[in-house]
Amino acid sequence: MTTFFESCLSFFKTMVFFMLSPLGVNYQTQEPPYHIVKEISPAVQVRHYAPRLVAQVNLSGDADVQRQAFEILAGYIFGANQSARSLAMTAPVEMSAQKISMTSPVSIEPSADNYTMRFFLPDDVTFDDAPQPRDPRVHIISLDARDEIVLQFSGRDNQRIIQEKMNDLNEIVHTLGLKTDGAPIVYLYNPPWTLPFLRRNEISIRLAS
Repeated sequence: MTTFFESCLSFFKTMVFFMLSPLGVNYQTQEPPYHIVKEISPAVQVRHYAPRLVAQVNLSGDADVQRQAFEILAGYIFGANQSARSLAMTAPVEMSAQKISMTSPVSIEPSADNYTMRFFLPDDVTFDDAPQPRDPRVHIISLDARDEIVLQFSGRDNQRIIQEKMNDLNEIVHTLGLKTDGAPIVYLYNPPWTLPFLRRNEISIRLAS
């Protein structure tokens, strides 16, 4: 009974989220916990993220790969799992696409066949009690604590704009003399139907410890 009630409450919150999201309002949407290590500018921060749990899917890239990845992960959190358990909506959605390149000191080699998307799971879900996916393409992964440098921006998140923002962040990293660990990723806090000027988007790069 409790599980049924929790699923109904989660469904209700999800519906409210979808109604308010065009205005950029993420109603009661959890975000991964972090604290700001350094404020470099109003749009750039160094953050320390606590350990996080994610549902991840990797797909071969084509013109429709982003939508496919989103639908697979949304299906998982809306109950397409072994427990038929719905999970609360969270933000952001994390994406990394190997076809987006970046100049030194951080680079992603161009490739059309590697696309990763992650949904962060709610704080009260642990690795041991996370619902097991029905779709074998969904994997539950635990991320360790880390420092990241993050560039915030609003507006659309097409390939051209993402590339420009990656180059901007790369220049900041180079100017500050920071060492990075891994490829840049994209954080999207709003669904595609949110008005562009109300969207919150971020480019993030993990910093070497």
